[in-house]
Amino acid sequence: MGYTNYWTYKKPFDNNEWSKIKDEYDYIVENFDGTIIKNETPVKHKDEVIVFNGVGANSHETFVLFKDFTLSCLKILRSETEVMRGKT
Repeated sequence: MGYTNYWTYKKPFDNNEWSKIKDEYDYIVENFDGTIIKNETPVKHKDEVIVFNGVGANSHETFVLFKDFTLSCLKILRSETEVMRGKT
């Protein structure tokens, strides 16, 4: 059984923060897309959102992160993708 993480972020990411997040995500996609994650970020929105899910048995609920968000929740089923989905 999974669980839900909730967090609040009271301001949108600034360009520097978002650039760091995107750099990390691009590294993950470059090295793991198709093996443990599936990049589902729409090409035309790649500068403003990150979208991914697991692959095969690790595919559960799609993770979506917007550059300009103020509230988010994240449902997780204990799996290999927990680290990339926000498990600390």
